[in-house]
Amino acid sequence: MARSLTTVQNAIATWIEASTGLPAFWANQDAARPTEAYVLINATSTPVGKPWVHGSVNPSPSAGAEAIYTARMVERVSLTIQIFNTATLDDGGASDMLTSLIMASQLPTRAAALSTAGWSPAAFGDVQDVSGPQGAAYFEPRTLLTCFGYCAPEVFETGTVVDSAVITSDNGVITANSDGS
Repeated sequence: MARSLTTVQNAIATWIEASTGLPAFWANQDAARPTEAYVLINATSTPVGKPWVHGSVNPSPSAGAEAIYTARMVERVSLTIQIFNTATLDDGGASDMLTSLIMASQLPTRAAALSTAGWSPAAFGDVQDVSGPQGAAYFEPRTLLTCFGYCAPEVFETGTVVDSAVITSDNGVITANSDGS
């Protein structure tokens, strides 16, 4: 079954929202900027190794589509999770939320949902409170956490299977037909 990027993103956002109690948005998402505290998620992915292909019998075959070829690849997906508008939270609230997020990744239902979607966190960085000069208009304080995990996205196509091969011995010509003739 092909892993959908949307499915992975939805599972990650649901995990973050359920663990922090704040709305979560993806970087560059077309959405109005909230006035209260919110979480911004930025993801980058890096291929690990090269893709591999696996062939299997199509359970619903048709002419020319007797086989399913699936290409998979391991990707390291890194997340930067930032809580903005932290002034609307109690002191230490944003740090506590991100610490809870780390712990909640191991709760059975949240871990299962992430795993089912095709991504699970493998390691977390430090929870960091980042602030600029007090009252500065050019820098917005935030609390952030980095983490990474692995997923194995896949794509597939159908193809044909050679049913028979006829070897003509007098001139050394090999003929292979998918239609059995």
